Amino acid sequence: MPIINPEDTTNTVPPTGPDIIETEEKLWTNKDFKTSILFNEDKELDYISNFTAGMQWDVTYFNQDKDVNDNPQMPDINISPTLLQYKKIKNLILFLETPIEQTDPNEITGTGIISAGFVPFFGDPFFATLYGGREAVFVITKVTKKQYNLNDVYYVEFKLFMFLDTDSIQYRDIINKTIRTYVYDKDYATTYSAPIILESDYKDKLDLNKELENIKDFYFRRFLDKEKNVILLPTEFDNYYDQYVFKFIMQIFDFNISDTYYNKFNRLSLDTEHYSIYDYLIDRNVNNFALIEKQLNFNIVRLDFNSPFLRHCYGLGINRIIDKYDDITTYYDDKNILPNPLGSDNELELLKVEDNYYVLSDNFYTNNNELGLIEQAIKDYMDGKTIEINTLYDLINNYKYWTTLHQYNILPILYLLIKDKVNNTFSMI
Repeated sequence: MPIINPEDTTNTVPPTGPDIIETEEKLWTNKDFKTSILFNEDKELDYISNFTAGMQWDVTYFNQDKDVNDNPQMPDINISPTLLQYKKIKNLILFLETPIEQTDPNEITGTGIISAGFVPFFGDPFFATLYGGREAVFVITKVTKKQYNLNDVYYVEFKLFMFLDTDSIQYRDIINKTIRTYVYDKDYATTYSAPIILESDYKDKLDLNKELENIKDFYFRRFLDKEKNVILLPTEFDNYYDQYVFKFIMQIFDFNISDTYYNKFNRLSLDTEHYSIYDYLIDRNVNNFALIEKQLNFNIVRLDFNSPFLRHCYGLGINRIIDKYDDITTYYDDKNILPNPLGSDNELELLKVEDNYYVLSDNFYTNNNELGLIEQAIKDYMDGKTIEINTLYDLINNYKYWTTLHQYNILPILYLLIKDKVNNTFSMI
């Protein structure tokens, strides 16, 4: 979120009404920018020093939990916890608009900007550390709602309420009136997730993000052919390449330029002839269910000089690619596929049956209720249902024991399900 420097429209009036939020609309101009933030990196245009305009101040914020018609209130130990409650937000970034003057300890004030998916109120307290390490409680004294490029941001004025080392009773009262704890996720803009989520969910999110990296690393160590730089299925002879899987992982895997394998791919054509289960998952449109082609299998590459894709495959020595077949063949019974070196006896029941249809079973493709674990998770995902985190961890803890073909064609699907859980299904403020 860019740091902005809106013109001063302050009109100091005693707070009235339930929300006490003024509204202003404006479009960004070049003069508004002091610091721009791109992918969570500061691009400094002016020198920023401690507690000056443009600084990102890490605070612990307490947002009043109130109904629309309730008047916001200053912290008060005489108000019952049933009448005044807070939602605690850890690690919130407050973008300072003006320097914080500390020459007079009794008159410390400041202004800043909050843009984190919630509405701040008059009287909201927040804990922060001042220069020299002294901790203090500030309160919001005025809130002005502004719109910048159709996004809501809140320009706030605040003042010192107390130092934590001088009034422990008031401090404990604020803590005791906290009903829920959230965490501000500073990376939300690049992960397309909510800026503020429950603290317990935030831990799960961090853990699942680590699992995404683990899966990606495992997948490329397992299937990236270092000589051809192509994602190949390990086989005893011939080279099996699934262009539908490769297209899918290029769409869903998060790559960093620093990834050792990122620049090594031989990027064969991503044009695919048939609408596969992977296209269905990317589109996430249940109305396209009937379009899925389930009769796909590894077929011998026949050189066609009019096809750049087939010429490329032929030149790399790829013998088999995915194509449609007319009669049932042996997709899951192909004895040429090398077994998992760790063994697959402990694999969970991913599919209810393995009947040689592409990736999933005929039970899934015919809407049969007898589904394996991954098939049910896919169905829930497509129906917009929440996949329980325990289900994901059952799959995460087991994928190293999946058959080679399941690892090759289903592990990227697990990656998608985890990624969706991380970005879309945790509780927001």
